Amino acid sequence: MKGIHAPLGVYAVLGNHDHWSGRDAVIRALRESGVHVLCEENRTVRKGKTQITLVGIYDLWYRKPDWAKAFRGVPEHPNHPVILLSHNPDAILSPYRCRTTLIVAGHTHAGQIWMPTSAHRAAQRLFGRSYIPKTKYGTSHPYGLYREGNTWIYITSGVTQGRSVPRWYTRPELSIIDLLPD
Repeated sequence: MKGIHAPLGVYAVLGNHDHWSGRDAVIRALRESGVHVLCEENRTVRKGKTQITLVGIYDLWYRKPDWAKAFRGVPEHPNHPVILLSHNPDAILSPYRCRTTLIVAGHTHAGQIWMPTSAHRAAQRLFGRSYIPKTKYGTSHPYGLYREGNTWIYITSGVTQGRSVPRWYTRPELSIIDLLPD
């Protein structure tokens, strides 16, 4: 992570395995590398007259997020973009979605093994197993850009393969999203 730089900072939230495998050590290592880890908090970044607020929540498998704490002080103005960083795409199901312009999530690993979503669901019915880590939203939306009402959600395939199966025909992805004009 030390090689990643951005003019207004690099921001992250933890995933379920980060929490389970030593949350404090992961946060410390990221912060020592210059990454701002958002733990149920927000940060407004500005470039010229443009500003956006980044909100970060704990992973939904780790614990139920304190949405009010994470959104405390975030302007409720239609012209003020808010980006929610959530490891789990089920954040799109939260009532706070209506306060969010874009949600950036992961967790699904794009299904680990590429096949159409309908084939993933059929395999789950037939064999009782899906290669998409279980989420309400992510099971039918394992990867890509979607729109739910006025909120966009981008689900990245992530950089690791998870613990149980290898990646087959699904590439790891480090997403860089450039939002502010030059």
